Amino acid sequence: MLRLVTLIESTGSLTLAAAQLGLAQSNASRSLGRWERQLGFRLVERSPRGSVLSEKGKLLAAWALPVLDGVDEFHRAVTSLTIEAGSQLVVGASQTVAEFLAPGWLGTYHADHPEVSVQLRAANSADTLTAVRESRVDIGFIESPVDVPDLSTRGVVTDQLRVIVAPTHPWARRSRGISVAELAAEPLVMREAGSGTRIAFEQAMATADVKDVASPALEVSSNAAVVGSVVAGVGPAVLSEFVIAHPVRSQSVVIVDVVGLTITRTIRAVWAPALSPPSRDFLRTALRASRLPRPGQPSRLR
Repeated sequence: MLRLVTLIESTGSLTLAAAQLGLAQSNASRSLGRWERQLGFRLVERSPRGSVLSEKGKLLAAWALPVLDGVDEFHRAVTSLTIEAGSQLVVGASQTVAEFLAPGWLGTYHADHPEVSVQLRAANSADTLTAVRESRVDIGFIESPVDVPDLSTRGVVTDQLRVIVAPTHPWARRSRGISVAELAAEPLVMREAGSGTRIAFEQAMATADVKDVASPALEVSSNAAVVGSVVAGVGPAVLSEFVIAHPVRSQSVVIVDVVGLTITRTIRAVWAPALSPPSRDFLRTALRASRLPRPGQPSRLR
């Protein structure tokens, strides 16, 4: 519960906080309500616009942070007693995670655990799940929203998919954005089947009750190839904010809003059957990194 409260403070949202802990929003809300009744005061002020911490909730969150940091440090210290020099850790990651998130996690992890040899294996989300199930990797990180009841999971960081076009594309001049129907009718540059990005897009369109989506203008197996194809004028694309941050800043591509459609997803860690000490430490590294503010978030760039 302490972690949930601190995440509500940092994210400004009960839904996002629950997602980062791998919890359903309804379960998190019920648990929080029970704790509030036990404490005798409200931790969260709820309104139609969302959830924010009460004044007492903010105090509790401030007091909780050093406690949680101490708990994390204790676990790291105990775990270090069980990790021998020469230990190995094999991490599987979807393309987006491998390209834009894992390098930072790996740098921090190596600094804290130089005795562990780490391998990073990049694939799409579907192949990463298969690698976890077949024990070819110790822990995996995926973007796809598919259910994995046979595996343990933990939300790590939230992501949003955005539509991008070349600056010369007609949509680039649409200050009010485009409709869902226009997006569905336009042939897009897409990642391959099985990628988390494509699965998230297809599920979002299905949720929006879109029955007919145009066939892709082009299918490619890397984020860089998608961006390059958009810049070359092949067509629009739907990609992670992590992927498009630099192209947007360099004005190589333009973000186009879609009226009535927001595609968000939770990047999750997955493992089976239980985390090894190195895997557990690596997951903690990723979770700590996700609590930090991301400077220059691409959603703020236009």
